[in-house]
Amino acid sequence: MSTSDHATGAPRAYVPHLDGPNLRMGLAPMAASHWLQVDRSWERYREHKLALGAADLARVYAQLPEADEAVAELSQLLRAHLLAHHADHFQESGDGALCHTPSATRLEGSDRPSLFELSTWIQEDLLILQPHDDTAYRLTAGSLCLPSRWSLAEKLGQPMHAIHAPVPELNPRLGDRIDRFLNHLRPEHPVERFNWSLQSDASLAEFPGADEPVDALHYRVERQTLRRLPTTGAIVFTVRIYVVPFEVIASIPGAAVQLRDDVAAMPAAFSAYKRMPFFQEAIAAFTDSPTQEP
Repeated sequence: MSTSDHATGAPRAYVPHLDGPNLRMGLAPMAASHWLQVDRSWERYREHKLALGAADLARVYAQLPEADEAVAELSQLLRAHLLAHHADHFQESGDGALCHTPSATRLEGSDRPSLFELSTWIQEDLLILQPHDDTAYRLTAGSLCLPSRWSLAEKLGQPMHAIHAPVPELNPRLGDRIDRFLNHLRPEHPVERFNWSLQSDASLAEFPGADEPVDALHYRVERQTLRRLPTTGAIVFTVRIYVVPFEVIASIPGAAVQLRDDVAAMPAAFSAYKRMPFFQEAIAAFTDSPTQEP
């Protein structure tokens, strides 16, 4: 389910908790033309990524040698996609370079851009998954400027079971299904899924660390896509972050109450992993309001 603010041009606000439990595959077919999303906040995301890269590139970007060919293939696919499906935002300059036309930003700086450079063209983070053995995929490259409380350095080179190990119940319930899905993903059938969490401010990046006081409750959504590259066979995993004030969610009939009930029904370990006890008082401030009806 989604809602959008056409009057202000605010980015689309997805509400995935209304579609089912958080711990699920939740994969849906996606047209290749809908792979990436571009909106008026493009410059904010680019500036955010460039600032993180300038401050500490190793914190947000890593690329193993075996990912080099996949990244080179991705650069061509990405360029073609932006020109074909986001022509209102991207065009070629007179010398053939890719440009973001609303901001007059020239994007291509090298013949073989790194994954970090590619990620500054778009509003998504980019991750590369490649076969580890006959059954498993591992993370071989990442540009992670929009993390949801995880560290690229800790996950690089790891297979999916190890990457997902901190999530309570995930591997026993979904680990083998995830591996099977990745092995059978076809280039012509990309997919998308959504994940949600809560946070205490409007930050695009949530690096691991101690919680700050909840100044204003925010709803954080990850729009994730998976797409196999046809030549190298690597899988591109994209993550686009949307952060909206919880007032937006509470304005949708039943949405705040549904979230409260979902949180109450979470197993204790999963609730703690998602830091729900930290947000309970803030959730109650919305759901105890007389305007909130089931």
